[in-house]
Amino acid sequence: MSVSDPLLKEIKGYAQQLLAVEGPITDTNEYVTKFCECLEKIFQQGLSCVNYSPMTFRPSGIWDWLELMADNRMGETYSYQMAVNNVKECTKVKKNIGRARLLIRTCLVKKCLHVPVHNYLMFTDWKHVFSSQSILGDDILCQILYSVLLWVGRLNFALDLNNSRFLDSTWDLPVTNKIELVPCKKMGITVIFVEGKAICFDIQKNSVAAEDDAVEIGDIIDELNGNVITTSSQGTLNNLMRKTAGFPISIYLIKAKWKNNLFPPMVPLLIAAKIDISAIRQKQLTEIDTKSLIKQEMAKSSITFIGHISTGSLGDVKQIAAGINQILSGKGNQIDSLVTFECLDLGVKVTEKADTKVILKHSYMEISSCGCAVDIPYYFAYIASDGLCSQSDSFVCYVFHCNVQTEIDTILNSIGQGFKRTHYVV
Repeated sequence: MSVSDPLLKEIKGYAQQLLAVEGPITDTNEYVTKFCECLEKIFQQGLSCVNYSPMTFRPSGIWDWLELMADNRMGETYSYQMAVNNVKECTKVKKNIGRARLLIRTCLVKKCLHVPVHNYLMFTDWKHVFSSQSILGDDILCQILYSVLLWVGRLNFALDLNNSRFLDSTWDLPVTNKIELVPCKKMGITVIFVEGKAICFDIQKNSVAAEDDAVEIGDIIDELNGNVITTSSQGTLNNLMRKTAGFPISIYLIKAKWKNNLFPPMVPLLIAAKIDISAIRQKQLTEIDTKSLIKQEMAKSSITFIGHISTGSLGDVKQIAAGINQILSGKGNQIDSLVTFECLDLGVKVTEKADTKVILKHSYMEISSCGCAVDIPYYFAYIASDGLCSQSDSFVCYVFHCNVQTEIDTILNSIGQGFKRTHYVV
């Protein structure tokens, strides 16, 4: 075999792309999956059988070989052994091909992907496992592969190892979302189990799960309060809820929506659950169109922090128009700086565009009101205190200008929702 084997050349190219990344490498990097797929092909190439004892041979896939390379006789392979054990304990993968894929991803995170190849090179007892026409069956090519995996082992991979439910069938990863719902007795979700997966069949209006479309019909509840949901969980979901009564509810969701379509392996599951796929797809297309329109408008917009002025002990919405008018008449502290306005989970953050310096940061618990003046378009403001607004007698009105009205509406709605959400949690 030539030292320019196509698969070896391919994986070296993907490794070089990963080595060029600054900071942690996540699942959003397209070369992660390409690298893993290529490595799987290399491990499958020329694989014949595994020798479990001098008298026992049996045909095998790559999982059996990778598991064998965690043998205690190999020496210092603790991180790799732990990775293999973690995969064995994972109930989300059922097939050996899924276990092998999860192990490859786990080894990237634990920086031990080179270990099975190293152990294979060190111990000649298993040299017959791969044919001489494969990369692993050729000493020179195997050494080159080992050096590539050593390079990759220096990188910081921050992969979501919980996202493994569909590795039995594909390397493609669905979109996942980890959310927390406020403490409640019922989430308002009806699920139906198909092939061991809890699919959201119905969501009650005005329930905690329905707020902001946190959970949608067709989504899979993969984990609930840290517990993996499988077929054995049928009839026990209410018990899981009762065990954490009074605490926020943590849900790890697998979304039906994927890129600009539905996640292909989920389509037959949704059909089996008798869920209207066309309704999910139509909602997705509407969201895509809305996001596209918002992006176009935001590209045209700019936000200016005009200034701020004290409103004394008054922080109600009636002070908004007065605060805007006072700033525009030259009173208060004049700023006039281009900024980025962010509505985060727990509060708002205002950053200067010029040097990305944070100039304002308030939690929703500190914000007493927000709004705009009807007779003065494109100006808006919020009033906040230095502490909890319910316990403060000193408020400041922060005034902004934006040339796109829909963005002003989005910001004010986001502040209002955040205000209600954080107060409801408390």
